[in-house]
Amino acid sequence: MSTFLHDCGVRETGTLKAVTLRPWAFAALLGLVVMLLSGCGTLQYYAQAISGHTGLLLRREPIERLLARPGLDADLRHKLELIVSIRAFARDQGLDVGDAYTGYVQTGQQFVVWNVFAAPRFSLTMKQFCFPIAGCTSYKGFFSERGAMRLAEELKGDGLDVYVGGVAAYSTLGWFADPVLDTFIMRADAQLAGLIFHELAHREVYVPGDTRFNESFATAVEQILVARWLTATSSEEQIETLQGARVRRSQVLELVTAARAELAEVYRAPDLTDQQRLAAKGEALGRLQTNYQTVRSGWGVGHDDYLVWMTTSLNNAKLGTLADYNDWVDSFLTIYADSNDDLVTFLTRIREVAAMQRGPRDRLLASLAGAGPVDGTAD
Repeated sequence: MSTFLHDCGVRETGTLKAVTLRPWAFAALLGLVVMLLSGCGTLQYYAQAISGHTGLLLRREPIERLLARPGLDADLRHKLELIVSIRAFARDQGLDVGDAYTGYVQTGQQFVVWNVFAAPRFSLTMKQFCFPIAGCTSYKGFFSERGAMRLAEELKGDGLDVYVGGVAAYSTLGWFADPVLDTFIMRADAQLAGLIFHELAHREVYVPGDTRFNESFATAVEQILVARWLTATSSEEQIETLQGARVRRSQVLELVTAARAELAEVYRAPDLTDQQRLAAKGEALGRLQTNYQTVRSGWGVGHDDYLVWMTTSLNNAKLGTLADYNDWVDSFLTIYADSNDDLVTFLTRIREVAAMQRGPRDRLLASLAGAGPVDGTAD
């Protein structure tokens, strides 16, 4: 996963070790961070959200200052210089970069946030975690893995399918200067660029309460700009590597989509007992894993995309995470093609789609999945 939490009154001094929050800014931070980490919960949950995010703000160090340091690790220097060029590229392409990714934080962790996803045992509809301002999201995020696992156990106790996923990066939708983190900076260059483009996309368009729209849109922007960036900066070999990875991703998504369709039929069948339904569910998930191994065998040596994800326990909640990030991507790419491959025009059109009511918006995006260019906009 690449995203997820979704500067006001912040005075930065020195190396960003001191951050002053005015009272109204603290209130905004409270509401914002809680909103972005998902929704309704206890004061303890709100406190960990504030503590986690402000902790990152307090530890940021300007990239410009780091690059001026003579003894900086060579690999880190390369990646920080790359971040600078990626930001410039994104800005030139039309994205609002603001002050995002101008600071760096060494967390010493593999992930910065852990998101909890849940779904009923016999349904593909993701449980929603709601907040009055942000609407509802299909996940609840924690800066503490222990907190995420505690909620996961509670949800399992309620009979839900649960999945906990570690997150390397998130977006505050432009409210704060999101920092570069050690949780993702050492990714391959194209992956790093894709993550930055994805998170910057959330600053452009965000629909409260519609995770699938938001993440599919950001994934589409990621794909568009990574392709442009590689064309402008890289060799033909790197472009072919990216294209190969996208083919493999598409194959996995097709398998998951087929499995979800099979599960939907099982869950709708009126003549099955819960025991029979549970057995059929297990068989469908087992076939998905077998089919994945069959497809993977044709990828050649060194290609293990989704291997850990697919070979560990699968359930409705876990499958739903892929759907949220990918279901509408082709629809957004169709709108991009109809915008003459112009990103600024595309973003304008997406804002119009985002302003639609949920029902008409979903019907429009569904109609565009796998379709040709758009001819007009749905009412």
